[in-house]
Amino acid sequence: MVKSEEYSGSLSRYTSTTLGCSVCGEAAGQANAELCPSYERVLDNARLAFEAWANAFGSIGLEFLKRISRLQGTGRNAREIAEFVQKHPEKWK
Repeated sequence: MVKSEEYSGSLSRYTSTTLGCSVCGEAAGQANAELCPSYERVLDNARLAFEAWANAFGSIGLEFLKRISRLQGTGRNAREIAEFVQKHPEKWK
């Protein structure tokens, strides 16, 4: 049985559950996936934005995630995935 974490309203409050997105608890896109399709897409977009940022300004590592979390124009899903990856940096790879 695969276990994952379920988002319960605040990124500091995760509860253990079987299957589901590690951020929001919705059904994961694939059997071995830890994220639902929506958050998988958000994570992919964050990685692409990071590459563009690193090419333009040099690599700043996970500091990038802290910065996008604080930007006024950052959407809820992007903010949540940035906070999730800061807590689980192994997911950024």
